[in-house]
Amino acid sequence: MSVMKRLCLLLLVLGFACEAWTAQGLNEAAAECCGLNAECAKAAEKPACGMLNIASYNMRFNNKRENPDNTWSERKPQVRALLEYYDFDIVGTQEPLLGQIKYLTDSLPQYSAISYPKADGVTDDETCTILYKTARLELLQKGNFWHSATPDTFENGGRITTWGKFKDKLTGGEFFVFNTHLSSSNLESRKTSIAVILKELPRIAGGSPFFLTGDFNATEKEETVAALVNSPIMADSKKVSKTPPYGQARSFNGFKFEPSIPKGETRQDYIANALPIDFIFVSKQISVLKYAVITDSFYGKFPSDHFPVCIKAVAE
Repeated sequence: MSVMKRLCLLLLVLGFACEAWTAQGLNEAAAECCGLNAECAKAAEKPACGMLNIASYNMRFNNKRENPDNTWSERKPQVRALLEYYDFDIVGTQEPLLGQIKYLTDSLPQYSAISYPKADGVTDDETCTILYKTARLELLQKGNFWHSATPDTFENGGRITTWGKFKDKLTGGEFFVFNTHLSSSNLESRKTSIAVILKELPRIAGGSPFFLTGDFNATEKEETVAALVNSPIMADSKKVSKTPPYGQARSFNGFKFEPSIPKGETRQDYIANALPIDFIFVSKQISVLKYAVITDSFYGKFPSDHFPVCIKAVAE
């Protein structure tokens, strides 16, 4: 038995071999032992690129008129527990109010936040906050832009993209994270948002690796999301994952434990036609090793009306 196989068996005994995302000596023998394919193993062994655990999560804003079972006071322990258990390095969130973010950073001190409210910055308004683990990541720059003809000009209540430039303390590598939330009701607004995003991302990131997380409120069948899917500067992480995507396709649940299947459509048709509206797009330098939609529930209730979409990835 080779030394590497012996090492992998030892890691398995310790119970974390297959989650040793930052191991830099993973080769084909370890891959065979751990259940990773050779391509994933080769990506994971690059010394300049540590594994990153990234999520996009619409947490649902603190709606005072919510169904009592779905209020933030009822949901927040589950949201906190989910983030803590899955131990994401970065979470691109959509909708949380500043008060919700304060609860999360107070109860999960391993995270810091980049937050820019859509409104005047004084009221407790929705944000596109980026949560990041300070032990792993150093924030080098941050900012936001508005989805308008003047992206650098404040637009009260307008759509925004929040971004941060990070340095990975483990590897020294640098990359950008962009996080956004598009209109759920206005196609023209979504078209404007996509046009601005496609212009601003390369302007800000230059040639650096980047992740784009968000609730796009449309599937890839709409021209808006299709423009990102077909963009030469990025790819849908689900489509380029080295391993098969895990979990269901649909990322919106509407707090409904049983899906509302349209009349005349079978359950099988409903499942076959399911598509996400929440995405993680990656630049061409990013290798996506795993993709999942997390459908955790607590006593028949979901922590939010969206499911978190997550990936494990490395930057080339």
